[in-house]
Amino acid sequence: MKTKHPGMVLMLECGYRYRFFGEDAYIAGKVLDIFAHKDDDAMFATASVPTFNGANAYVKKLVASGHKVKFELQ
Repeated sequence: MKTKHPGMVLMLECGYRYRFFGEDAYIAGKVLDIFAHKDDDAMFATASVPTFNGANAYVKKLVASGHKVKFELQ
C-alpha cells in the first residue's frame, strides 16, 4: 500500500482502532503524542489511536504538521 501512496502517512482502520505501521507509526507517535513501538519479534513499528473520537482530529493534527494522510476504512 505504501508504494501506491508514497510520501503519505497511512492511517488504517482496524476494528476499533486506527493503526499506523513502520515509519508512519513514529510520525504519528510524535505528532499525536502517542506511543509507537516495535516489539523484538515484530518486523515493523506500530502505533494506534481509538476510533471513538473519529478520525478528523487525528487527520487534522497530522496535516497541520505538514504530512499528507491517506485514510483507509476497513
